[in-house]
Amino acid sequence: MRLNHKQEELIAQLVKEIEEKFPDIKFVETVPSPESVNTLWLHFTQPDDDERFMKIAEYASERTMDILLDYGYHFVVLPVVANGKSGSLANQFADSSRSIQWEERFMSYQSWLDKANENLAAAQLCFDNGYFNACANRLYYAMFQAGIAALVKHGLLRPDAQVGHDWLQTNFSGQLIKHRKIFPAKFRSYLFEALLVRSTADYRMASVSRDTASRQLKKAKEFINAINLEASHATQL
Repeated sequence: MRLNHKQEELIAQLVKEIEEKFPDIKFVETVPSPESVNTLWLHFTQPDDDERFMKIAEYASERTMDILLDYGYHFVVLPVVANGKSGSLANQFADSSRSIQWEERFMSYQSWLDKANENLAAAQLCFDNGYFNACANRLYYAMFQAGIAALVKHGLLRPDAQVGHDWLQTNFSGQLIKHRKIFPAKFRSYLFEALLVRSTADYRMASVSRDTASRQLKKAKEFINAINLEASHATQL
């Protein structure tokens, strides 16, 4: 994997900031994401507890979003490496994950909202029955589909678009939050956090805790309800 000078500079600065703010974790390596050719994963050692993990995730999501919007580079911070050992995590991802590529056709925003609401309902059922990993998985895709719905509705999803995680992060935050100010700024980090928690649920030996699932469920409901409300309001005009 070869990085250009700007990528190296941005990664070095981001690593320095994270290690200074969270001295209990250390940078391990940079690896290409098997989920997107445009994304780099920054592996850090994992913190001691779930609450610390979420604080790191929240901070990292804000900083990586800034980099994505300002420079166009998509980094995902993953504090998931146990005891400084790397390699197995990347192999798990490569073996079990695929890029999300939608068919080259236009889908109405209501269809995407229906999917989002269905996954949100499934996430609630999983949570109520103690299936917190499955809950985190469904929550991310509910938010992903709601984000797509909003972009489709506002004419920002081309019929031939190939939609992946980084594309959604860039366009939802850049267009619907930063430029058009349709949704609140706090939503910038929601998708990043949901993606990171879903990664824990799907690929780490550790499991998502009830508290983390509860927090993510609350944020997902807020995110999706806002998109539902905005779509409903626009329909009535």
